[in-house]
Amino acid sequence: MIQNPELAAQYAQLKLALRQKFPNDHGSYHIGKVTFIKRMIESTVEEYLRAYAEEM
Repeated sequence: MIQNPELAAQYAQLKLALRQKFPNDHGSYHIGKVTFIKRMIESTVEEYLRAYAEEM
């Protein structure tokens, strides 16, 4: 996220929204964050593989 400020801002907004939605439910807060992070990782891997395939 350091190299993608837009993604970092989305993550920060998500954390704020989750904190408001689940103020006393740390499990749901955590699941919401994990879901975002998993999507981010999957997207990053796909982009990397696409770029790698184009170089071949």
